[in-house]
Amino acid sequence: MAQRIVLDERAIREDFIRHNAELADKAIKSAKKELQTKRKRTEELSRRMQLACEDRLKGKMPEDICISFIQKYSDEQKKLEAEIAELEAKLTETTNTIQSADEFIRNIKKYLEAPKLTREMCYELLDRVVVGGHPKHTGKERVIDIVYKVDIASVLRYKLNK
Repeated sequence: MAQRIVLDERAIREDFIRHNAELADKAIKSAKKELQTKRKRTEELSRRMQLACEDRLKGKMPEDICISFIQKYSDEQKKLEAEIAELEAKLTETTNTIQSADEFIRNIKKYLEAPKLTREMCYELLDRVVVGGHPKHTGKERVIDIVYKVDIASVLRYKLNK
């Protein structure tokens, strides 16, 4: 994989960016729409809490019902605010894809002729290694998945299938 990247760096980079741009574009549109919906709901909840307080002060609503409404709205609002923060982080992560591709290609070049795998290489190139269950317990062969920090492998597979 590393040799293919180095030999055809420009094409791999462009394919990677195009591939991720298509995925990112869909993800960004979806996330922005969801973000807008959640923000509107948060504003509506604030308005409803204010109306409940006003109705209570005017004597239109019993105190226990007012408190239960405010608690319910407040809980939903907190949940929405956490989801909004998560969506905003996801949007930021999606926009950093191009930079990460360049960094990954630089690191691949740096370690192309490495005689053995080192800790430093793992930190720079790998996101995680997922080791499956032990054969004694699962009855199946152990599966080990290596997840790179940047998914250039999917672009290479796509290119090879063409």
